[in-house]
Amino acid sequence: MRTIFALTLSLFSLSVHAAPVVLTFEDAVVRGSPGPETISYRGYSLSSEEAFATPTISPDPALLFCPGCSVTVREENDNPFSLSSFDFISAGGTPTFTLTGGYAGGGTITEEFFFTAGTWDSNWENTVLGSGWTNLEYVVFDVYIDDGFVSGLDNVALNAVPVPAAVWLLGSGLGLLGWMRRRTA
Repeated sequence: MRTIFALTLSLFSLSVHAAPVVLTFEDAVVRGSPGPETISYRGYSLSSEEAFATPTISPDPALLFCPGCSVTVREENDNPFSLSSFDFISAGGTPTFTLTGGYAGGGTITEEFFFTAGTWDSNWENTVLGSGWTNLEYVVFDVYIDDGFVSGLDNVALNAVPVPAAVWLLGSGLGLLGWMRRRTA
């Protein structure tokens, strides 16, 4: 009976973690006209104070945004998520890139990056983050570029944690323990 319990709990725990999502922006639809814009893409909401540029400018589609703008990412169902890596490029200038994440329980994490200028077909900077970028409500990609060139964001690797599934797992595990205890009594 303990073997069945352990196997059942193991199988349920596998279903708690959602599959990683990589935002590649291959099929993203952006308005591209002046003013704030929010797009929904693969279960995430991305918003900026200015419209996103069309993602087809680059040979490899990317989410392009204005100099001095920021992009805020949220999971559409307000579930916490983790951020593990992203690719970034600036078509000119020397960008300073600040990444800020807001934890689900309160508090923030911030990291600053300095990149070299590139061209759209080369010099994409792949950034892999440490373990502190988990259990986030939102992430803000904030770029300052000294001479006003457009920036691009691609291959943003996220992993949502579906809270309702975790609650269901906990409840079913407690119920199974109670049932087993009642059977042995």
